[in-house]
Amino acid sequence: MDRLDHDQCRQLLESLEQGILRIDLQGRITFANDKAVELTGYSWNDLLGKALGELLPESVEAAVVEALSSEEELPAYDGAWHLADNQTREMALRWNVLRDSAGQRIGAVALLSEEGSCPEAGLSLDDGCSFPRLLIDHMPNQIFWKDRNGVYQGCNQAFAEVVGLPRPSDVIGMTDFDFGRDNKYAESYRRWDRQIITTGEAIRDLEEAYTTANGEEGCVLTSKIPIRAATGEVIGLLGICVDITERRKAETEMQRMQRLDQLGTVAGGIAHDFNNLLTGIFGNLELAKINLPDDSPSAAYLAEAHSKIEAARQLTGQLLTFAKGGAPALERVETASLLKETVRFNLHGSTTREELDFEEGLWPIHADKGQIEQVLANFTINARQAMPQGGTLRVSARNLIKVDGEKGHAVRITFRDEGVGIPSDIRD
Repeated sequence: MDRLDHDQCRQLLESLEQGILRIDLQGRITFANDKAVELTGYSWNDLLGKALGELLPESVEAAVVEALSSEEELPAYDGAWHLADNQTREMALRWNVLRDSAGQRIGAVALLSEEGSCPEAGLSLDDGCSFPRLLIDHMPNQIFWKDRNGVYQGCNQAFAEVVGLPRPSDVIGMTDFDFGRDNKYAESYRRWDRQIITTGEAIRDLEEAYTTANGEEGCVLTSKIPIRAATGEVIGLLGICVDITERRKAETEMQRMQRLDQLGTVAGGIAHDFNNLLTGIFGNLELAKINLPDDSPSAAYLAEAHSKIEAARQLTGQLLTFAKGGAPALERVETASLLKETVRFNLHGSTTREELDFEEGLWPIHADKGQIEQVLANFTINARQAMPQGGTLRVSARNLIKVDGEKGHAVRITFRDEGVGIPSDIRD
């Protein structure tokens, strides 16, 4: 069984996921597979002899017929098709040119799909090759056929590329264990093959994993049908694999985003409850400060606790922002006072001294106060840690009118410390 006969090729054409139409030079349909019948809604007999312009806009038919009469590329089409019962459907159409032995155009093969997954146009064929073979070799799906013993008897180019073979004919005589790749899935493939050979029943849309010749993992939906001799005996099987690797990646990413959304909901609830607790603590501290004498030694400790709680409230505000989808809560922020408070708070108790240099009349900024404060705190802490023996952190701020095509105004903030910097051997 080194090649597929006419009946076996017909089985393949009827099992493909794309519709197939063949037209002559006048744009009339001379062949349609079952998928084309399903997509258009017409019966097989109704499709044969129908002009392409009865299914597509007449301008598209005219362009195709004109291109067939010359050496121009046939135009692709993505749009509405006129179906049976006055229905319409959005589908994609791509062409393969048919030629006779003298190289003259004799028609074209149309591949149509609801998902636009048809191969590109521009393929040619002489009448020394079979029409089904053209389709097999240029379908984007992986196609192969085996004998009763699971030995490959042929495949198309897409399958050959996945298993790392330069030509489809190189697969003949090989088994699933002979491709020089990770064979962890080979026994599963063979198990399903044996079931088809034994029962004579096809399987549809079996999800299988695979490994390419370069070690990449993928996922396909595999359909396998038995190949029968004229006597009805099962003599092999034919397989078609639709690659769904990208679809599965998209689904995994969607699941990840859903988990993040759920995490945001949980984080929002916790932050809200924690903020309520902080409000209670904050209120009690205020009452304690009121009842303390002005010269009490405890006043400084209460002030410090007040600052820490305010910082904690800022953190819970960031959690609430995350829970809302990450959208910052923008407000007017006084730049000078924010810089002064943040730098001094994060240097408190260290051996690092600050030098603040702000332009007179420094503009306020429009920002999420909690988020920008966290950024400024990180710069300050990094500078402090870069000078463990002490030093000076110089922070300057200047009003800036944007130039070079940028619009609006901004404030430029600069942090300079006296640390040694990041060692060159670990700098990324």
